[in-house]
Amino acid sequence: MLHSGTALAQFDTALAQFADARRRPTPCPSPFVGHRGVTPRDKPAVFQLLALLEARYALRVLWALRDGHAQTFRLLQDSVGGVTPNTLNTRLKELRAAELVTHGPDGYVITPLGADLARRLNELPAFAHKWAAGQTKKSVPPPSPLNGDIDARTPAG
Repeated sequence: MLHSGTALAQFDTALAQFADARRRPTPCPSPFVGHRGVTPRDKPAVFQLLALLEARYALRVLWALRDGHAQTFRLLQDSVGGVTPNTLNTRLKELRAAELVTHGPDGYVITPLGADLARRLNELPAFAHKWAAGQTKKSVPPPSPLNGDIDARTPAG
């Protein structure tokens, strides 16, 4: 079974690639329009949520709090791993403003709305494992802004 930290790192990479692609003008229609009931009216909400979640460490904070147990700032910093106090404080402010996280007497906890999102994100490790396995079967690595492949939009084949 894939370790959840590895799955989260793979998801972070995929999300960063999506965010980069979203910033570039593209002649392609939005993947959200008409897909599984998402209407053009829903598109701003989807992009707003993705903008919040693509911020560095935002998903890791939610992931660390998904079990519902309160964590102090220091414990949360250790759970997230590698985050500076400044960055963690900024993410917590954003997640609190979005009502996904709150601060209680025992520390930071996920809200019911945040728990709903975390439940939906629980499928990510299985998807990430399936996705990563498919990527290793390809002879060409997926496009990556780190490799200078920013404009590569079509699969190799």
